[in-house]
Amino acid sequence: MKLGFSKPWPEAMKIITGQPNMTAIPLLKYFEPLIKWLEEENKKNGDILGWPEYDWVPGTKKAEETGKVSFLGMDLSSGQAAAGQWILLVLGLGLVVATSYLAYKVLSSKRKRSVSELELQ
Repeated sequence: MKLGFSKPWPEAMKIITGQPNMTAIPLLKYFEPLIKWLEEENKKNGDILGWPEYDWVPGTKKAEETGKVSFLGMDLSSGQAAAGQWILLVLGLGLVVATSYLAYKVLSSKRKRSVSELELQ
């Protein structure tokens, strides 16, 4: 507990585990015999689990070694993923600017009406 209190968690994790980032690969390795047994039992019984048309499986070490990023069933290179992030950022900023402009127009048109209504009275 003292280590986590005195140091940021990535540093404490690196000291304890030897790596600064988290991964589920050890859990998958630990449960691999159970997963294989369940898959065999399901095949024996003819059970179809989940959504058959969706063929996603958890990431493996191969995916990490190839440098590919899996997103919505697509395997993208790191450059493609970075380009996608920039595109989403630009689109988000564009929406913020457009929303701000429309809010300004609506508020300024209400102010003009209130001034003209006061003049009529």
